Order: sequence, then structure tokens, then C-alpha cells
Amino acid sequence: MKDKPFALYPDILHDMTIDPLLTQRYGLCAESCPVRGSYVHDYGNNPRHENWFISFPSFPVLGRCVPYAPLPQTNDTLLCAQPTCIPTASVPSHPRQVCGLHRDGTDKFWPLSNPDQYLIDGWRLEGANETMIAARIEVARTAGKSGEAHCDQAVKRQTSVVVNPVTDGPDGVFNSVVTPITLAVGAVQQNGRLVLALGLGGGFVLSLILISLFAFCAPLILTGLMFVLYIALIAVDYIFFVQAHWLSGGLGASTIAALASLHIHVPEEAASVVVDQITDKSWIIGLSQALAILLLAIILCLPCLLCALQESIKHTMIVLREAAQVVRHIPSLLLGPLIALASMAITSVFLVALAVGTVTVKWENEHSSLTDSTNTLSGMQKGLLWGIVFMFLWMFYFLNAKFRTIAAHVVAGWYSRGAQPSLQECLGVEMMKSSYVVCRYHLGSLAKGSFLLAAIALPRIVLQFIEHRSETAKKNPCVKTIIQVLECCLCCAEAILSLGLSYAYTSIAITGTSLCQAAEVSRKLAANNTFLIAMGAFAASVVNFLVSAAVPVLLVLAVAWATKIDDVVFPAVGGAVALISFIIARIAVAVYDACIIALVVCHCAESPVSPRSREEQEQVNTFKTDIELRRQGTRPPSSSSGQLGDGPFVGTTEMQHAGRG
Repeated sequence: MKDKPFALYPDILHDMTIDPLLTQRYGLCAESCPVRGSYVHDYGNNPRHENWFISFPSFPVLGRCVPYAPLPQTNDTLLCAQPTCIPTASVPSHPRQVCGLHRDGTDKFWPLSNPDQYLIDGWRLEGANETMIAARIEVARTAGKSGEAHCDQAVKRQTSVVVNPVTDGPDGVFNSVVTPITLAVGAVQQNGRLVLALGLGGGFVLSLILISLFAFCAPLILTGLMFVLYIALIAVDYIFFVQAHWLSGGLGASTIAALASLHIHVPEEAASVVVDQITDKSWIIGLSQALAILLLAIILCLPCLLCALQESIKHTMIVLREAAQVVRHIPSLLLGPLIALASMAITSVFLVALAVGTVTVKWENEHSSLTDSTNTLSGMQKGLLWGIVFMFLWMFYFLNAKFRTIAAHVVAGWYSRGAQPSLQECLGVEMMKSSYVVCRYHLGSLAKGSFLLAAIALPRIVLQFIEHRSETAKKNPCVKTIIQVLECCLCCAEAILSLGLSYAYTSIAITGTSLCQAAEVSRKLAANNTFLIAMGAFAASVVNFLVSAAVPVLLVLAVAWATKIDDVVFPAVGGAVALISFIIARIAVAVYDACIIALVVCHCAESPVSPRSREEQEQVNTFKTDIELRRQGTRPPSSSSGQLGDGPFVGTTEMQHAGRG
């Protein structure tokens, strides 16, 4: 079968009805993917059919012929409805003397463009000779350009022809699924320029605008969110007081009545919790009392805590504005996630091919001891598939780590040179230099950190798989609870490790140390700057949500205006623009988040990690003045033998990276 490298599945829908997972498939080998309408001879010993009719065209993917529904063949002619045409039995000499067809109701319209084949065949059926038809075609071809006749109201008559199998057969089911996808792909291809312009260009521009606006409006936005959080805490504490039998719930009833007067529906379950004391069990009442007192203490202490941390909040606002300035001054940073995304796509294609080959492997060695052991072969396949999943996770986290480290190295150089824009940074020269340093000295550290993340993520995915596929996990509440608790613990561990590694990668780029040493620096950094790090992470989460939601919505509205809300074009083009712009928005936010982390680490690296004296504490509190002087250019950059910065950590040379990495 070497001369037939492609696998064709002519009865795949019948196989799916028997086995949805397609572990057993009826396939044929072919020299190439067959053409639609052709017949393929079945050479098997027990063929289901002697010849298979090919209902759909197909294209090769990983040695398999994937069928698809082709686009309908469309013909259209532009017609003028007002003024109406002037019928004539002689050879026409004016565009208005060429009329449409009686059978479709266009006999009062006259064409403004070259007539399609449907219109020409209709003229023949209505008795026009070839001379008359040729004259009508010639007059209609120049009607829209000659200016001899003015049209007040134009319409389009469109016909489409498509040949599909009957809808009650298996191919009809396939057609009902594949045809909308094919139509959507065709609509995207026809509007490719609009999709790229709005998805890529509009996504980049709008993301940068929203990030800059967020940086300057961050005090107002974060203050509003904190106020909403504070009100939510008060509402939850009120519910605990009601359930603790300390309040009657009258205020809650009045609030629900006020919301009802504003036509805001409150679910009955929520209303009962706010108004009624739902239980008389002593242990629930005691728990509610304890939680009510604890939450009340938090509510009373929260304003005092915010006042005490006012300086740290101001520092966070400065970091947010400076991070937005970095993104504007160094737009080449946006290329990093795009390169990582392209690398991930190439890796995914390879891993998918490997997974398909693993699933479809057949043991053909008759002398092998595994031939009679189906369970052994199945176990090997499952193990290889989970190994492929782990490779995917490892590569994903590795590329993310590489991007963050390169971005941190670029930002550290920008910060130490006085926070002034340069042509090299704008054109990506500094990014290429940073990529060289990171790829030469720190790939081992990045691989180690990404391996740890993948090692935690894989068990969580395995537990989710067991929860959805195991009947015991679905029916047994105890097993289901244990699995969900383990998933929650692994998810929390993954989130904490991911945040810690983000700062460790940044420390690697700035200090040139190994992963373990950078993790120790990050631990001390987090211990002495907890609120600054927490505020930075909270702000990054807020801007991630706002930008990722606003950019696709605004651009889809632009698509609706550009495509005039077509039933086929708008969903396809709008979905493509929304997907591309969402990816671009997440890329821009990822760069912004990396800049925030890099600036925080730069600040903390220039200050003692563990301040023990008043002088050292004052050095920590000079961050605002330091970064403002850098922005204004009044603080001179480092001049110490080619270093990137003048602090104890910021600004290592390539030799220092080599020695520490």
C-alpha cells in the first residue's frame, strides 16, 4: 500500500452511529483524495459496497481525506427596478429596452450589469433568438457605465445551485453540519481584508488605547471596584446576621421591595436567604454567628488598612502608568507573544499528528508477544496520549516563560536607561538582543520552571477527565467531593506557583541568576512587598477582563456596520474578527502584565530586599521619586561598565548572565 498513502473513510457516519469514538473504522487506501462525484472501488475481502460514490470533495490532512461541503455556485445580476423597463419586440438600442423574465417576476426590471447564464437561458425559453440575445447582452453589458439611463432603485437577483445528498441519509446529516462551516469559511475568505484590518489592526490599536486609558483612569476604576467589594461584604455580613438570629430581615425585605419597584427581579431562593431565617439548627446558627463577627471585623478594619497602605497604592498607580508607557514606547514587545503563538501552533500540529498516529496504530507484527494482548496495546496508547498532553502543557508553559523573561530583560534595560524611548527599542533591536541572552544562558531555568507547572497541571486534567468519564465519580457523592477537593487544591497550587514563577523569571532576566536563586529573591520580594504585588496582580486581572471583553464587542459592532447585518456574512465575519481581536487583546494584556511585574522587580531590586534600618526603609520609599526622575530624564542612567542599571541587581552584563545562569 505504499503507492496509496491516503486513508479514505467512505462510511464514516455509519461507523459513528455504531461507535462514537471511532475506535473501529471502515477505511480504504487511496492514491489521492477522490474528486466529488467519482466512484472508489472497494478492494476488501468483505466489502460493504463494491463501489463507493463520493458525495463530497475532500482535502488531505495528516494522511487522511477530510470531506467538506463546497460552496454553492452562485450567479447574480444587478437590475434596476425604478424606472421600469420598456419592452420591445425589435433589437434593443437602449438599456431600458432589455427586460428580465416573466417566470421570476423580473420582467419589469432592466439589467445594469452583464446578464448571468440563468437570465440568458430564460430568454431562450421565452422565444428570443440568438441575434436578439446577443444584442441584449451587448446593451446590458454597458448599461451601468454608459450613463444613457439613470436608475433610482437597484436590486440584485441571485441564484445558487448546490448538489447535496438526500437529507434523510447519513450524508445528509453530515451535510447539515459541514455546510454551515463551509459557508462561514467562504464568507471569511471573501471578506479577508476586512477581517485582517479589524481583527489585527483594530485589535492592536484598540487594545493599546484601552490599556492607556486604564492606566490613567486606574485610581477611579480600582476605587469603584473596591467600593463595590465593600458593599458586597456588607451585604454578605447582613445575611450572616440574619441567619444568626440577630436581625429580623426587615431591611432585606425593604431592599427587595425597592428592587421590585424598579422592575429588577430577585430569585426567590436569594430573597428567602436575605429575609427569612432558613434553619433552627444550633450548629448552623453558631457558624453564622462566628462568620458574622469575623466579617464585621474585616469590614471595620478594611478602611484603616487602605489608609495605612495609601503610599503603596500610589506606587501601584505609578507602576500602572509606567507599564502603559513601556508598551507605547516599545511596541516590538507585542511580537513576543505572536512568535510564541506561532511556535505553539507548529508544535500543536506536530503533537496532533503524533496523537492521531498513536490512536490509529495497528499492531501488525505477527511474531510479537503484544499481538494477542489487546489490553497491553490499549494501555500503551493511553500512556502515550497522556504523555503527549504533558508535552503540550510543558511547551505551552515554556514558551510563556520565555516570553516573560525576554520582556523583563527589555523592560529592565528601558528602565535603567532613564525610561526614555529609543529607535532600537521601537524597531525590536533590544528585543533581539534580549532574546539572544535569554536563549543562550537561561533556557534550562525556564524549562525547569515550566516542567513544574506542567507537572501540577497534568494531575488536575486527569482528575477532570475521571470526573467526567467515570460512572463512579458521577454517582458516588463522596468520590465526587474528593475529586473536586483535589482539583481545587491543585488549581490553587498551580495559580500560586504560576505567580511565583512569573516573578522568578523576571528576576532571572534582571539578575542573571538560576531558577532556585531567583525563586529565593522572589520569595523575599513577596514577603516585603506583598500589597504592591497583590495590587499589581489585581489590576492586571481587571484590565485583562475589561480589554478582553471590550475589544471584541466594539469590533463586532464595527463588522455589523460594515456588512449591513447579512444572515450569513455577519456571523462568520463577526466571529472571525471577535476571535482574532480577542487573541490580540490577550496578547496586549499579557505584555502589559509582564511590564508591571518587571517594573515591580526593578524597583525592589534597587532597594534592599529586607530593610533593617531607617535609611534602608527610606530607600524603599523613594520609588515614586526615582521612577518620576527616570521618566523626566533628570536622573542619569547607569554608567558602570556596561551594566543595565545602577542597583545591586538590575543591570547585569552578558558575562554576568553567563556566570550566574
